[in-house]
Amino acid sequence: MISESIVDIVLVPTILIYKRKVYKIEQIHKKYFIKKYKISTFKNKIYKLVLETPHPNCHPETKEFCLPVHLIGEELNNKMNYTIETMLKTFNFDGCYFKPWDELRYIKN
Repeated sequence: MISESIVDIVLVPTILIYKRKVYKIEQIHKKYFIKKYKISTFKNKIYKLVLETPHPNCHPETKEFCLPVHLIGEELNNKMNYTIETMLKTFNFDGCYFKPWDELRYIKN
């Protein structure tokens, strides 16, 4: 049985991955602030994650977040919630649908 939960939380993206390097996002347009997301599970195992806000790692039409294959089917628990929230706060430009360069500032190392 598939169940869906809405998670109400404000997450601000703070990490950028580009060309296999990690950068800190210091400023980002408010439209990328995640205010809630929907997580679908099957027998308490992660099935899919859907966002209402734009995110480079979400399918632009379905809004489904691209979960790594190894996380699909994992049990949803506190540790997994932390992992999901960390991924949502990360813009991975090495594998994305779009790159909003004009809407963020990041710190170069």
